[in-house]
Amino acid sequence: KTKQLDRAAIDALLAKPSKVLVIDVRRPDEIVAKGSFPVFLNVQAKDVEKNLAFIPKDRRIVTVSNHAHRAGAVGDLLTSKGYKVAGAAGSEDYEAQGGTITRITPPAKPASAQ
Repeated sequence: KTKQLDRAAIDALLAKPSKVLVIDVRRPDEIVAKGSFPVFLNVQAKDVEKNLAFIPKDRRIVTVSNHAHRAGAVGDLLTSKGYKVAGAAGSEDYEAQGGTITRITPPAKPASAQ
């Protein structure tokens, strides 16, 4: 049910950062491999429902996954719980449409941990 957002819709939402919250529902390894938006809250799809208390209800929410499938399912869940979901985004789709994705570099492991 949650609509998939295109680049123009995402850019319009990101232009008003005080009114939007981006929730990336992917695993950390996916975010490192594929990148994400400049600022996001990471709550994996399987953990969203048990962490609802940490998600503010006063902002429009954009859920993110690679191609918006998991993001759409999480958007449906959040909508059913009373959250204002603007839509779902696929980070790979956004990038393919010319959007800029931020690449995340994990910290180097200390020499003693290798």
